[in-house]
Amino acid sequence: MKRFDKKISVIFPAYNEEENIEACIIIAYHLLSELVDDFEMIIVNDGSSDKTKQVVLELEKRFEKVRLISKDKNEGYGFALRDGFRSAKFDLLFFSDSDR
Repeated sequence: MKRFDKKISVIFPAYNEEENIEACIIIAYHLLSELVDDFEMIIVNDGSSDKTKQVVLELEKRFEKVRLISKDKNEGYGFALRDGFRSAKFDLLFFSDSDR
């Protein structure tokens, strides 16, 4: 697989994704590790009522490039993306749904 001399911020908005978020993060983390020089993964928990936040907090401990933004109430997909983009540290941005 070809590596790219790039740095990228990846944003995953998440709402009640406790069943999907771990696989989403692990798959993306390993893929990004092979493709780019540096990256960050920003998971925006948009007021989930399930254990999405707790799952991501555990993954933050295992993967240094994973960062959680957690909101107390659901504001919707667009606001979750906005918050992720605003906190991104790299110029290249990518976003995807967190349901795989």
